[in-house]
Amino acid sequence: MSIRTKAFFSLLLISVLWGSAGVVAKILIRQLHPYVVLFYRFAIAAIVLLPWFIKAKKPIHMWRVLVPFSLLSAGNAILFYYGISRTTVSSSAIIGASVPLVTAILARLLINERTPKEKLFGIIIGLIGAMYITLLPLWEEGKVLGGDIVGNMLLVAAVLCWTLYVIGSRRFLSNDTYSPLVMAEINFLTLAVVSLILAVSTRQLFFAPKVLDPTYLLVFLYSTVPVTVVTFGLFQWVIKHISATTASLKDYIQLVVGVALSLIVLKETVNASFIIGSLIVVVGISIATGKSVFSRVIQQLAPLK
Repeated sequence: MSIRTKAFFSLLLISVLWGSAGVVAKILIRQLHPYVVLFYRFAIAAIVLLPWFIKAKKPIHMWRVLVPFSLLSAGNAILFYYGISRTTVSSSAIIGASVPLVTAILARLLINERTPKEKLFGIIIGLIGAMYITLLPLWEEGKVLGGDIVGNMLLVAAVLCWTLYVIGSRRFLSNDTYSPLVMAEINFLTLAVVSLILAVSTRQLFFAPKVLDPTYLLVFLYSTVPVTVVTFGLFQWVIKHISATTASLKDYIQLVVGVALSLIVLKETVNASFIIGSLIVVVGISIATGKSVFSRVIQQLAPLK
């Protein structure tokens, strides 16, 4: 199995795990403030990865480069948790699905990762769908199916931060400047420190009695190891071997997983307007990147027959 084939299958695993992140976040912030949840999540993740980080080769200048860069990831996490606390997981999943579209545009502008002209039509359609979901609460008077407008805008800002982080990571990793493990660990440490500062400065409580509930602890453990350590570390490895735009395709599967889990676990409902917005996003993504991506997957899987 080639490296690119492994990367595509790894992307599938990442998509499924991150697809559950919205539901997990919604559960965790019921007992603790988002800042506190983020601190525990990434501090524990940093501790888990620390033994391998210590053994890894590290450039001397990595701290002054990667810490400021990791603030983009920190911005994504903080904005996501604040956004998800005000809106629905379904809205989060759909807005997150705009990542491949935004990535295709910014990757072309920032790192000259070319997108064929015929895909621009699909990109425009997808962005219209994403904005439809974002602005949905404005005309849904008294309804929360599409979430809160402020919450949705925070999620859009989170998408932008994450897209810039992915594109930057692609540049660093493709040049072999830093290893995926080193980038993941410094990202965890940066997120832990930033969220700790925010939690302390806003005087948040770091403990609640219900946190000791076995179910809550299991959810927290799941959010720390599979959803954080495994996904972040593996995703850094994936974008080392495939383009930033292709790596962002994980959001297609995240969309399906996120909405499905929100319906099953959180009992959220979706009306006709929300479904229309979702379909617009999916259609746009399919037109923009579907054909080329599927052809690549087929080419990669061919040797396995």
